Amino acid sequence: MRSLTIVITGSRSLSTQPGFLGYLHADLSLLKSTYDEVRLIHGTAMGVDRTAGRVADSMDMPVKGMPADWDTFGKRAGYVRNEEMLDFALKYQSESSEDMDVLVLAYWDMESPGTAHCIESARKRDMKVCIRRIAA
Repeated sequence: MRSLTIVITGSRSLSTQPGFLGYLHADLSLLKSTYDEVRLIHGTAMGVDRTAGRVADSMDMPVKGMPADWDTFGKRAGYVRNEEMLDFALKYQSESSEDMDVLVLAYWDMESPGTAHCIESARKRDMKVCIRRIAA
């Protein structure tokens, strides 16, 4: 069985941009038709994260939200959470008995520092990254 774990990241303002929801539905539908099982990890932030979580849930995909711990990490919390999501996906992949891919799917306005950090952190881990550039 081939499965895919998607780590979703994106600029908070994009969920209201024309075209975003269409891209999200098309991307998740294509990936779901390609793999036997697709699961999604997101950071629970307003915008892309929560929207992707709702859409994936409506498509009967397992969804895991990983909120940032602002009380413990302060301004660094979003960055720490990004690292945790990536590490969680890689650990899940290494412990899985099935053929599993991991993909970081980024919807980016080319400005969000949190999304940029997640993309760069994923690349440092040699993870597959797909970036949808969407104008804010």
